[in-house]
Amino acid sequence: MARTTPSGWFSDPDFRHDSRYWDGARWTDSVGDQGVTGEDPLQSRGATSPGQADHERVFAWWCFGGTFAATLLSGIWSLLVGTASMGGDESELVRGWSGVIRNLPGYLLVVAVASLGVWFAARSLRHGARGGRSALIATSLALLFALSSATRDSAEVVMTTRAATVTWILFAVDVLIVGGVYLLARRWASSVGLSTSEHRRRSRGTVAHDEIRPSS
Repeated sequence: MARTTPSGWFSDPDFRHDSRYWDGARWTDSVGDQGVTGEDPLQSRGATSPGQADHERVFAWWCFGGTFAATLLSGIWSLLVGTASMGGDESELVRGWSGVIRNLPGYLLVVAVASLGVWFAARSLRHGARGGRSALIATSLALLFALSSATRDSAEVVMTTRAATVTWILFAVDVLIVGGVYLLARRWASSVGLSTSEHRRRSRGTVAHDEIRPSS
């Protein structure tokens, strides 16, 4: 049996009002603003159910945790392909670009999981999930961790000298990349017209949904 979201007041998917009434199957025309109800037809085509936004936020947090699990798997992969050791003789380790290529599946796994987290977090924020902004910040930091781990490890595998200097330079590049991704995700999430101040107010739950009743 398909799971449905119970009826109730939720953030307006149009972002035109504080809340809109979900009847358990679809969005209605009943809207609320600071406890005052009214009627306003839904403008968004294909608006998702309120439950979907919450599910996307949960998926984002799962990916956040999964990023660190993937990092552990990437480390195990490095041991298996001979580019890392448990403290033994390192003279036989595979170095240079050959080592980077061997480690590439592990790098891609970590970055892919972190990127999925950012995607789900941005979707949850766009669909009005409470906590969507926090999820986006956390998953963006996880993406920075994933990228910096991959670039740092690559520098150590390729470089025999000045690896630390190159690592810091690459970290600065990673920060710029992730910062750009975060800003683009925020802009996309708010492209339906929700201002930053409005979203902060709604995410803090300033509207008492339990005090609002659908208009007759």
